Order: sequence, then C-alpha cells, then structure tokens
Amino acid sequence: MRCTGASGFDDCRPAQFSMLGVTPYLTHNAFVETLGTIARLPKGSEVVFDYLGAREDKSRRAARDDIRTKLSAWNEPVQSQPDPETLQREVLDLGFSQVHNFNAAALGARHVQELRGLPELPEDFYVMRARV
Repeated sequence: MRCTGASGFDDCRPAQFSMLGVTPYLTHNAFVETLGTIARLPKGSEVVFDYLGAREDKSRRAARDDIRTKLSAWNEPVQSQPDPETLQREVLDLGFSQVHNFNAAALGARHVQELRGLPELPEDFYVMRARV
C-alpha cells in the first residue's frame, strides 16, 4: 500500500466510509470490489452502508418489485439486492473482523425517537457496519 496519495488520503491510517444511499445503484461486483478495497486498509477502518435485501420470500417480491419500478422511473435503477446472510458472509470473507447487520425492525427499535413521524422503513431495508 502506498501512503498519502495525491488526493491527501492516507491509506496507512484507519478511515471511516459512509456509503448510505449508494449500494443499490452499484452492481454487486462493483460493490464487493469497493468493500475489498476498504478491507485492505489498516485495522480500525470501517464502512457503513444501507441496502435493500433480497430474500426469496414470495410475499415480499411484489413490494421489492414496486420499489425497483419506482426507482427506475426516477432514473435510479436498482442494480443489486443482496441476500443479507450471503452478504454478511462475503463481507467477513473480504477480511472485515466485525460485521453488524441491522434490519428495519432493529433500526426502528434502536432509533424510535429519531424515526418518529417518518414513513415506516420497508422490511427489506438494512444498514450494515463493517470494521477491519
């Protein structure tokens, strides 16, 4: 690894990345490649991202399709909806040592005051925090 590139980013020191609102618009390969780059940074580096999870639950398929259709109509097509358990294994396999995966219910329980008055989170909404 080179340290402190032309941009001033020092990849020899731990860093924190926020990818909120980004993940659904990346292909799965591009997303995993980005996580792999972060996983190679020094211990203590971490990333937080949200994503729409895909489970083979037929009762949720219509809701997922509806979300995808609305986003596509806004010129923001969803490129990936990973299975939460599979994604967690992939993130650990990349070299992250800690992974916390929160589904909509867990987020609602943890942040009930902050979410008061906002629309309910879709069941397939997740936030993951991964630490090297």
